[in-house]
Amino acid sequence: MATTKERISGLRMILHNYYNTEVHMVDEELSILEKPTCIELTAQFRKGGQSNLETLACFVKLCEFDTGITINIDQLTGFKKEVDFYRFVIPALTKYQKRQKIASGSHYYYLFPKCIGATVSILCDREVPDETGALVLENIKEMGYRVPDENLDMKSCKLVLSQMARMHAAPLAMKLVSLEEYKAQVVPYLLNTCYRKTPYRHFDARTLTADVLQMYDLSDSISSTDAVIEYSKSITDLNIIEDDTWFTLCHSDFTIRNLMMTYDLRGNPQGCKIIDWKCYSYSHCCDDLLLFLFTSVEIPVLIECYSSLLDYYYTQLIYQLKKYRVGKKIGPYTKARFLGEVHMQGQKLLAQIVQALAYITCEGYKENGEPILGPLFRTSFLLELITILPTLIFWSSEHIKLSLKFRKIRSVFSKIKINRCFTLTMNKKNKHNMKSKRIELGYQKMKNTVIVRVGK
Repeated sequence: MATTKERISGLRMILHNYYNTEVHMVDEELSILEKPTCIELTAQFRKGGQSNLETLACFVKLCEFDTGITINIDQLTGFKKEVDFYRFVIPALTKYQKRQKIASGSHYYYLFPKCIGATVSILCDREVPDETGALVLENIKEMGYRVPDENLDMKSCKLVLSQMARMHAAPLAMKLVSLEEYKAQVVPYLLNTCYRKTPYRHFDARTLTADVLQMYDLSDSISSTDAVIEYSKSITDLNIIEDDTWFTLCHSDFTIRNLMMTYDLRGNPQGCKIIDWKCYSYSHCCDDLLLFLFTSVEIPVLIECYSSLLDYYYTQLIYQLKKYRVGKKIGPYTKARFLGEVHMQGQKLLAQIVQALAYITCEGYKENGEPILGPLFRTSFLLELITILPTLIFWSSEHIKLSLKFRKIRSVFSKIKINRCFTLTMNKKNKHNMKSKRIELGYQKMKNTVIVRVGK
């Protein structure tokens, strides 16, 4: 799909600064992606007085502007935060790693696509993003990277968790060892207005959940599920922080849609890059961990290997921290305390995870950037929901009953591979209580369809 924008404002200056030489633009070929503000660019240019033509494949992100709102602070804040992340935060943490003699292959900037240039405006005195602002990154699709089209298997999951641990460890170590430097070079970019996307119309967690449960004849679970989600929201809204031991620079939207991976010819994961940094914040490392696990991992893997995945992340985090010679300051980071933190953060994150599923499982995006929901969303949402609730809810007898009920339902799915390409149908003739039903599972390989038949 071609974009109506013919050129990227300030691209010549961005390339001039990147190559540190004069650049003469010859051609710009632009192609819009899922969102109108995300563009693939192929630029042709000549450097200095050279006659040979050079080509550079880039990914360009522009600031979103809502035509119905004069000033959208969320959109302006998100774009500025991402520009600042690439311009200031990544260089600061990489510089710190070099002083700590961290191996070059483990430097912070390797976790992300290479930044060609970033600016909120071509006007040098502007601090607020405008239509000329652009974030220009290396197009890693040219290197074989792609957003996974299905939830991750065990190998891919471990690769992502190791990258997450590296991502969390660098700023955490800097905070532990060089607090004043951390305050001076990282904290200023965490002070921007917190980017929290307002739920779009019917994307409220409770509404989404009720709609899906009703569609699949689980109406008797709506009130209990509502109570669980409302409790999660209430403790999140309190936002009481008594201890920031486990706080670090977090992505805060760490899901499969913000990962790009590369694979070998046998399908084994080889590399992982983390993208879309408009939401990053100083928050609990378990927030990224749990959001990723409950939105982006295959259902059977999550059900069978949840504890081992937690162990793997913890082991990787401690391994990375020790590289920074933190000494006795690593004392509070014990396995027992980590599992306790997972327990507490899980309650807070439940509502956010449920709401995020609408964006993870959507079937595309509208022109305004909002997701399109359809049958695939409802299927994936149900499967994720019956996996999340039994794992994270445990604070009253009523909630435990709901958890046990959902455990029985999810056991049906635990032995098959389920991804976002599957659909699910249920026999709507029988609308009695789920407790009196027998669930049978049929798997049609030819049609890639999971069929749940509900009988007596």
